[in-house]
Amino acid sequence: MDQLIHQSSIFPCFNFFFIIRRFLFAMILVHGGLILPRNFIVISIVLLNLMTLIYLWSNKNFEQTVLNRIEIFNESINIMISYIILIMTSISDGMTLAQLGLVLNYLVLFLFLSNILYVLSDILQSAF
Repeated sequence: MDQLIHQSSIFPCFNFFFIIRRFLFAMILVHGGLILPRNFIVISIVLLNLMTLIYLWSNKNFEQTVLNRIEIFNESINIMISYIILIMTSISDGMTLAQLGLVLNYLVLFLFLSNILYVLSDILQSAF
């Protein structure tokens, strides 16, 4: 959080928005399955990701442009994962589901590795 632009009037909105987003995400996952159909739950998650991406794109919340780009990149990958999960809810063929599951695994691995590489490069740059 040290890299956030503290002087900005957007700073309180940034924290509030992400707390509300996490709360809604948890509520959709935990309580949504009891009341709502599965497709509606996934569509809600896609819309949450889309709103987050729009928010990050319109408000540059970090001092470093690299951090802004990483946040947008992370949310872009998250929305792609959400779309694939949405597509998976309408497929009944086991082989296609297995292939889409592999695509999901590769996307998550790509997201994880790219973030780890950024953190390691940042640590190395600050160390030397």
